[in-house]
Amino acid sequence: MMNVLLFTFDDLRGDFGMAGVPDRVLPNIRRLQKRATTFTEAHTPCAICSPGRACLFTGLMPDTHGVTTLKQKLRGKLPGVLTWPQYLRQQGWHTMRAGKLYHKGVPDCLVALGDGDDDPHSWDVKINPPGYELHSNGSYHNATPWDTHTAGTGGAIAWLKAEKGDEKQHDWRVATHVIEAIRAHQGSQPAMWAAGFIRPHVPLVAPREYFEALEDLEITIPEEPDLTTPVPEQVKDQWCGHWELPPEERREAIRAYLATLMYADAQVGRILDALEESGQAANTVIVLTADHGFQLGEHGLWFKNFLYRESTHIPLIVADPRLPESHGVHCPALVDQTDVFPTLVDLLDLPDPGVAFEGHSLVPLLTSSQSEVREALHAQVDWGEQQGRAVRTHDHLRVSWTGTVQQEQWFDLQQDPGEHIDLLHHAT
Repeated sequence: MMNVLLFTFDDLRGDFGMAGVPDRVLPNIRRLQKRATTFTEAHTPCAICSPGRACLFTGLMPDTHGVTTLKQKLRGKLPGVLTWPQYLRQQGWHTMRAGKLYHKGVPDCLVALGDGDDDPHSWDVKINPPGYELHSNGSYHNATPWDTHTAGTGGAIAWLKAEKGDEKQHDWRVATHVIEAIRAHQGSQPAMWAAGFIRPHVPLVAPREYFEALEDLEITIPEEPDLTTPVPEQVKDQWCGHWELPPEERREAIRAYLATLMYADAQVGRILDALEESGQAANTVIVLTADHGFQLGEHGLWFKNFLYRESTHIPLIVADPRLPESHGVHCPALVDQTDVFPTLVDLLDLPDPGVAFEGHSLVPLLTSSQSEVREALHAQVDWGEQQGRAVRTHDHLRVSWTGTVQQEQWFDLQQDPGEHIDLLHHAT
């Protein structure tokens, strides 16, 4: 029987930070891609932590599982909802996680060694490694205009070149626990190992060497035309996301984002090495993904929980050593987080779990027997008095704002991939 290895990242964009990210930032993820299918149009149905992770683990959309904001909890609306780690346990898998798989606050929950909104039904073993994100040698550079809000470092564009080494950071410890579990596995029962990395979530903390390795990297900020219909003020006010950072600060924030990603990528490499050295790579399915993307100043916005591409676009990489035809493939089909559960049921040849999945198995895409599993993707945001819904196809993005502001936006993604020209209000 096949093992499962899951990598999750926090706030990792589907383009891994910016278009054209050099291979030296992601050598181990690139290495994984050579033996996997990369889904280049993977998105989240809700671009914030708790809802996105609930979609990933249940195969259901936010309105169904009931988690649409950080306030709702998994099993609040559906106490008996089935997650795929829970289902693997029922089918005889030993499941363990290290780090953040469901929601927990960064960095405060790390210091408290707390579970956050974890799901105890999912794991045989759970480990909350400490991290020095609030206690690193050195001082933060904070680019945030503090007169706009009172959030802490977990809600600020701040970064730190930590003097303490790799082994003092949370993600290093996550990788170490997963490596120990892989090495201890005797093969008497299949295992599911989950590495929940917090990077590249703010505050952007990594050992100094990763920042120094990217000092010569030229960060190009693409020019953005003015939106023909501006982002509604009620939208801009969410998450304090309308900071207009000077270009140099924005470039350095992006460099810091990439430095923390490079650090997390190194931990992926450590785990892949351990898997290969253990002799279990040939019988392990690997999934690499994130909870949602991240605005790095596009549309004048930072953070997540928006409906633009930078917020919803996520990495999704699926590696199955038994499917050589899927190795090194970049698949442009429209997919989302709800597809992971039904895909694993197929790949692992498991009985029907009896879930009315709202996602689709991606096995037909992995085996090239078909090119699409859906015609459109749906996404939503919920800010109380303001809601947004989006429908994304390969050709168009349609956004509907309801509540305090009622507004429609429609973008031609073939002519306007940056989603700037609102066709409903564009003066011809």
